[in-house]
Amino acid sequence: MKLKTEKFVRKILKIAVFCALVFFYNHQEYIKKPLYQYLYAKPYAKQIIVWEKDVFSELSSGQSQPFSRNYDGRNIVFIPKKAYAVTARVGYVDRYEGIKERFFHGYDTNRKIYNSFAPLDLALVYGNSAYHEKFDTCFKHEYRLLWSCPEISTEYFNNYHIIPANDNLLKGVATLKKGDVVHVEGLLVNVKVPAWNEMLTGTSHNMTHKNQFAGGLYTGMCFILYLQKLMVDGYVYE
Repeated sequence: MKLKTEKFVRKILKIAVFCALVFFYNHQEYIKKPLYQYLYAKPYAKQIIVWEKDVFSELSSGQSQPFSRNYDGRNIVFIPKKAYAVTARVGYVDRYEGIKERFFHGYDTNRKIYNSFAPLDLALVYGNSAYHEKFDTCFKHEYRLLWSCPEISTEYFNNYHIIPANDNLLKGVATLKKGDVVHVEGLLVNVKVPAWNEMLTGTSHNMTHKNQFAGGLYTGMCFILYLQKLMVDGYVYE
């Protein structure tokens, strides 16, 4: 009897360890957060509070010039359109390097190129919608399908393609998870990738794609955010 009990306990422990490894592989932010806060961020004592609205600003002369960076041997050009800032709640984090994401989205050459400069998408929600009673049910993987949640106005959320400006910010976004309150600052940019059509950013909430429909509606234009500052969980990444 004792031997059977020991075998059963060992079997349960093996299953628990396997499940833990799978969970942390697909949710590495739980491991990365304390490490990256220590290595790449600075403490920030003040509490950040969700803003009522996001802020679009005209570019200064120093911000308005196109610039480029090299990613995996490709020269990617960024064309600034607006300066942008918001403190918001994360509705969803879309990363494509995990097993689940690769299964749902695939991982071809174009996805690899895109991930080299934009490693994740975020749904950010602000105003009263950030704490709406339907927040958890609306912002699942299908966060783009918010016509099924008309209670949350499109004026108070958007989908963001995040382009970290440096390694510190790259590490910072790797710690994000749904429900986090974050402050982001940066530039809304169009992106020129060799052999691709120019990727266009939204610069207001009423902009829609002219030829993309979903659920009978034109889809809103995502904000392509060249991220220059991130604050989350009492730390700032710059």
